Amino acid sequence: MSLSTQPFETDDAATKLPATIPSDLRPSWWQRLLVGLGLDKMPRFSLLTRLVLALAAVGVVPFVLSLYQINASRAAMVEQVQKTHLVAVLATADRLTDRIRALATDSESAARRLDALDASELGGETGAAILAELLRGRGDMLAAGLWRVDGDTPVMVQTARREALPEGWPRIVERADDALVAAYVGPDAEPWVEARIPFADDALAVVATSRLGNLDQLIRPEEIGDQVSMMLIGDAGQMLHGDTSAFADLGENLELLVTSEHLRSGVDQLTLQDGERVVAAFAEVPDTGFRIVSRQPSAVAEIAAQRQGRVALQAFGLSLLMVALIAGAAWRTVVRPLRALIARQRRLAGLDHSSGAELDDLENALERLEGSLEDRDAMTKVFLGRYQVVDTLGAGAMGTVFRGFDPRLERYVALKTIKLGELAGLQRRRLTQRVIKEARTLARLSHPHVVGVYDVLAEGDAAFLAMELVEGVSLERYLKLHAPLPMDQVLALARALFQAIDAAHQQRVVHHDIKPANILLGVDGAIKVTDFGIAELVGEAMESDLIFGTPGYLPPEVYEGHGYRPTADLFAVGVVLYQATVGHHPFPGKTANEVMVATLVRPLVSLRKHRTDVPEAFDRLVLSLLARDESMRPADAKSVLETLTPIIPADITWQPLSFTSAEETIDDDRIHASLLPTRRVEPPDGPRRTAES
Repeated sequence: MSLSTQPFETDDAATKLPATIPSDLRPSWWQRLLVGLGLDKMPRFSLLTRLVLALAAVGVVPFVLSLYQINASRAAMVEQVQKTHLVAVLATADRLTDRIRALATDSESAARRLDALDASELGGETGAAILAELLRGRGDMLAAGLWRVDGDTPVMVQTARREALPEGWPRIVERADDALVAAYVGPDAEPWVEARIPFADDALAVVATSRLGNLDQLIRPEEIGDQVSMMLIGDAGQMLHGDTSAFADLGENLELLVTSEHLRSGVDQLTLQDGERVVAAFAEVPDTGFRIVSRQPSAVAEIAAQRQGRVALQAFGLSLLMVALIAGAAWRTVVRPLRALIARQRRLAGLDHSSGAELDDLENALERLEGSLEDRDAMTKVFLGRYQVVDTLGAGAMGTVFRGFDPRLERYVALKTIKLGELAGLQRRRLTQRVIKEARTLARLSHPHVVGVYDVLAEGDAAFLAMELVEGVSLERYLKLHAPLPMDQVLALARALFQAIDAAHQQRVVHHDIKPANILLGVDGAIKVTDFGIAELVGEAMESDLIFGTPGYLPPEVYEGHGYRPTADLFAVGVVLYQATVGHHPFPGKTANEVMVATLVRPLVSLRKHRTDVPEAFDRLVLSLLARDESMRPADAKSVLETLTPIIPADITWQPLSFTSAEETIDDDRIHASLLPTRRVEPPDGPRRTAES
């Protein structure tokens, strides 16, 4: 076991493979067909593609539908105007709904921040500051408060308000249902909106009260003619906004529209007492009990429909032009610069993986950088034993890796902590003894291609290891920048890796998790293997029947329950060399199950089919390392080195290319970088995997 300068990664939602493969996970004929055709990976939409689709959906599709409806039949003009009326009131209701739910969105952000505080902070200045910030962010908000709602009677914990609320407000805290948003007629006869955002444990909730306000901008019938009138009706049938006189002659018809309990929206032609016919429509505003009502004389229906047709045609053409112009401008001014910016931000923040969404990547990187700057000054005051903590290099499931300084020897080191606090007493002592024993073994393993261990200390709930600090990058990041590698680099890398594995195996040390992330490349040209035994150490700290390793680097016999032997390390090195040579993984998949199936049944493609400069002997060696049958692989690392010696020219040395790039490739291969728990499985039905010559 060895602990290194680079943290191993583990998936919090790690997928445990079942003891036997269920029938629905066994590769069926169509899965094999997809693999054979190379269609087992679905493409992801870029930001530009999503932008164009969104623009088309919002700006073009509605006009296409409107054109079809308007020109379908001249005899249906009145019916079309009725539908247009209904669309208008529904759109108005949607605008009101968006305004109402915006309060919930703003309140939810404040609730998340409050939920992260402890009890003293909730009732103190920190909680008050968050509520005050929420209040300042919305000019129409009356009050924002933190309420305890797990008892029979809600109790206010903290509040910020622009003006005092009348008695009985806020009303939403008294409701028996779980409504998050509600609207009422306020004491000033104006529409009021309230939002209730519960915490994760449902004991506390943020409650915000706001006036709806600015209704003139929301309730405007301009899109369907100047002879149309609209108004907002309250939950008790009272008029909240609009011209009451325009609806006085509807009489009982208006009452039917606003009091129906079974209809959420509707439109119809009504005959008034004086014989005039009008088109009337209504729509309910969700979560409020409010309704939008509109009316228009039928005499102008056909004129309005014709005008709509002309406007729709003009708008359709303009929408097509705008979509094209915006898409082109977005690519030049937003998407391309944003991708370059995100790549730089991710590198500065130490984020190896992309979420696939550019804006999410940017936000995550900025949050990481902000937290790093805040913690940097405090961190320099922390000591682990005699070692001063300088900076954080990374974190994993078992602990954190720091850049440290040894004042006694005046040199920088890597400090790795191994958390023991969650283990039982006896298990903790055994694991501590194992860490110390293995650290001593690796300290004696002095090899130029293995990260050195300088010191070990077990104290309290953690063990601390001081190790050689490698200034550079991992092979995982290097491959993202430069894969596939030049053939002389691949051969130099292969020689260094097998020399390191041979030295470790001679000391009876098995790595258990060889992958590009655990291979470090120094700026001085060094190649170092790190994290010996981490997977086995994690397995001992977890369930005893789990094998911990990274999918895609585990050999078939591990999946089948035959244990992890030294030849499994040779298999993993073969996978690394395959990636370095051709630029992609030999066993692709987006989940642990997909990678497992590919490892067991996917045929291997010869390296020389991808590039012709691969020596035939090296091609045969890599394919033999990846043989599914363990007995078909080389016996040990020493025999592999004997095979490599005549292949590698004596003058070949590792000459690293640059470690940075202006725009790093988006990583969508997280499953091949994550340490996951694996249970023994039964071999799947079908032929055993073979190599394609």
